[in-house]
Amino acid sequence: MTGKRGFLGLIFLISMAGLLMAEDYFDGKTAFSERWYTYWGVGTSVIGYEDENYKELYERMADVADSRTSIALDLFGIYLPVRPQTIVGVIVNVAGDRFQFEDTWFQENYYLYSFSVIHYLSRFGKGFFIRADGGISAYNYQDSDGDNINGKKGGYGVLAGGGYALNLGGSSLMLNINYSYRTVEEIRMNFTGLSLGILF
Repeated sequence: MTGKRGFLGLIFLISMAGLLMAEDYFDGKTAFSERWYTYWGVGTSVIGYEDENYKELYERMADVADSRTSIALDLFGIYLPVRPQTIVGVIVNVAGDRFQFEDTWFQENYYLYSFSVIHYLSRFGKGFFIRADGGISAYNYQDSDGDNINGKKGGYGVLAGGGYALNLGGSSLMLNINYSYRTVEEIRMNFTGLSLGILF
């Protein structure tokens, strides 16, 4: 698990270097002047379980599965400017964990419906930024038999992270690395996610 998170960190640094090299081309082409913004993102995640029994269970499943795919999504983000470098709003953060076994599969989705704050450290839409979310968590299970089951008991969750943003002429391309802690169905989990999103 530590190796996977180290790999995510390496990819983050390489991607950030690419954004830094490209920013001079786009910088300053169009100013940000919207009354509200929307944010969407996609990437990958590393999922960890605080309880040793769950941790061992999922490690065994990963060993016998043909493949395991973990995704990170930011959906339906709506933000309002409150200060020159700060926006606040609501967003849905999703971590999905899919196991493939020959002709069958199952996927577990962990949702965080939260209030969110994004603050740019230098100038809005450009440069380093930090992000903090907090809200209600939920769970969903799907499989190749057609089951689609929502968890009966939710929980809470928080997310903290940041990254680097590139001004694309009125839109902000944002490379994120985030850490999230959630409880759902009485299970305690943590997520390390690397994603690329756009604010426009």
